[in-house]
Amino acid sequence: MAKSLDEMVESFRNRQLDAGPYPYLWLDALVEKSREGGRIVNVATVIAIGVNADGHREVLGVDVFTSEDGACWTSFLRDLKARGLLGVACITSDAHPGLKDAIAATFQGPSWGSKNSNIYHFPSCPWAQKINPGNLVVFPTAQDAVNAGYRPCKVCKPPLP
Repeated sequence: MAKSLDEMVESFRNRQLDAGPYPYLWLDALVEKSREGGRIVNVATVIAIGVNADGHREVLGVDVFTSEDGACWTSFLRDLKARGLLGVACITSDAHPGLKDAIAATFQGPSWGSKNSNIYHFPSCPWAQKINPGNLVVFPTAQDAVNAGYRPCKVCKPPLP
């Protein structure tokens, strides 16, 4: 019975996410005790819930990692995107540093630059907030900023494409 359940779970975890776009995404983790090799260890169960094109909530992914760090979140989010997650406009999560870094690296939104420099920023960067509106250059992605000859800010550290 457990073997057939494992197959169903694996099929669910690897399915294509074709009901998108998913404009809203919720991310969370729960640290639990698990028995591994005769020992009790902490593991992080991560989950992503999205709102699909029909307006219904849908569990997009669930996975278990040895720790809740940036590497686990980055791997989890990249897997979701590879399976078809697109159209994300709003992400709700806690402020876990690894999760924040993984979101920034995986969901690159617009970047801001100034006509007077060759540096691009996250829009929330304190330096981006100081750009004169008349000099503001908005790039749809970090790749567009790099293609225009801009480099990432050393303060907010937007990812290189």
